[in-house]
Amino acid sequence: MHRLFSFSIKRIITAIAVMTSMLSYAQNRISNPGYETYSQIPDNYSQLSRATGWINPMGSFAGTPDYFNTQGSFNLSDKILPRSGTAYAGTFLEMKGSSINATDYKEYMTMPLSGTLTAGATYTLSFYVAHLFGSQPARFNQPAGITFYDLPSDEQGYLGAVFSTAAPTLANTVGNTSPRYTSIRNDFGVGRVLIPNTNTDVYGATSRYNWVKATLQYTATGTEQFVTFGQLRPGTTSLANNQAVYYIYDDFYLTVPSVLTKSVSPSSIRQGGTATYTFTLTNTSTGNTAQTGLAFTDILPSGLRIAATPNVVVSGLTGGSVVAPGGGTSIIVSGYNQAAGSTATITVNVTSAPGQVNASCGSNPAAFTNTASNISNASANISNNIGNVCLVILPCAAGSTGAGPVIN
Repeated sequence: MHRLFSFSIKRIITAIAVMTSMLSYAQNRISNPGYETYSQIPDNYSQLSRATGWINPMGSFAGTPDYFNTQGSFNLSDKILPRSGTAYAGTFLEMKGSSINATDYKEYMTMPLSGTLTAGATYTLSFYVAHLFGSQPARFNQPAGITFYDLPSDEQGYLGAVFSTAAPTLANTVGNTSPRYTSIRNDFGVGRVLIPNTNTDVYGATSRYNWVKATLQYTATGTEQFVTFGQLRPGTTSLANNQAVYYIYDDFYLTVPSVLTKSVSPSSIRQGGTATYTFTLTNTSTGNTAQTGLAFTDILPSGLRIAATPNVVVSGLTGGSVVAPGGGTSIIVSGYNQAAGSTATITVNVTSAPGQVNASCGSNPAAFTNTASNISNASANISNNIGNVCLVILPCAAGSTGAGPVIN
C-alpha cells in the first residue's frame, strides 16, 4: 500500500508539472525564455546549445553565440548580472578583427517555437538587451585585443528577429568565403521585426552593461515555426580593426497579449466625491491563449487618490491580488490568470486629492488624466491600450460635503 501510494503521488506531481509546463508554453511561444533550463552549465565560449532548445543554426563557421550562467565561472558578473535568474546569452552584432579575418562577422541564435504561429494573429515579442562597452570583461577575452563599442549609427535599426518555417543554414547567408560574410540574407524567412534606430535606449549609452526592454509587434502568416535573433543587416561594418559590438539577451516573451483599457464613471464629481476606475482586460484577439501572471501598476495622476473605501471588485480573473489602500496613489495588480477568449474587469473607487479642482477635461490636464504612461511594471502578456481618461472635479456646493456625482 505504501509503495502504491508513493507511486500515485509521484504520478500526480509529474502530471501537475507537465500541465504547468504546457500552460506556460501555450502562453509564451519561446519555451526557454531566460536560458534557465540547461543540459550543462557553460564553462567556455560557444556553448549556447547547452541552454535547452537554443541552437546555433549555422555552425561554427558562421559565428558562435555564447551562453553565460552565474552558477559556473563562465559569465560576465564582473560587468553585469542576468536580468533575472542565473543565465543569459550573447552574440556579436558586428565585429572587425584581423585575428579572424572578419569584416562582416555576425552571430545568431535560433529557437524552435512551441507550435506554429496562428495566421493573422498579432503577437507581442518582448525581450531585454544590454551591450558590452569598453575593455573586455574578465572572462570574455576572445578574440584577443577587441574593444567594445556602441553600434555605429548607420548600422542601427536592424537588431531584431526573423521568423521562418525552418532554421537558417549557411545557404541563407550572404557568403562564406574570405573575408567572412555571415549575415543572414534579406530574402530569408517569412517575416521579421526590428528595433528601430530611434530607440536610443537600446542602441545608445543607456544599454551599456544595463538591461533595456525591447517590445515589438508581429502579425503571423501561419507558417512560422522558428525565430532567430541577431543583427539582420547584410554588409560590412564601419567599425575599425579590432572593434566589436556585442549584445546580451534575457527574458524573451512571445504571445498574443490581453489588451488593457480603462474608463471612469461618472466623468464628473464634486471635491471629495467618488468615481470608479474600471480596468478591462480583453483576451479575445486571434490566436489568444490562456494568460497567467497578469500584472500592472497604475500610478494615479497627482490630483487623484484612492477613495477611503476602495471597494475593489475583480471579475473574470482567478488568483492574484489588487493592492489599493485608501488614500494611496497607486493601484498594484499582480498574479492574475485569465481564460482564453474572455474579458475581465477590475474596478477601484477614486476621489480627489485634498484641495484639487478640475473644471474641464478639454485639454486633458495631467493632474487629472490617466494615460498609458501612468501604467508601469506591466507583464509581457499585457498590451497597454489605455487612452486619455480624465476626471472633472468641481468645487463643493455651498453646505455640501462633496459626496456623489455631479447631477446637471
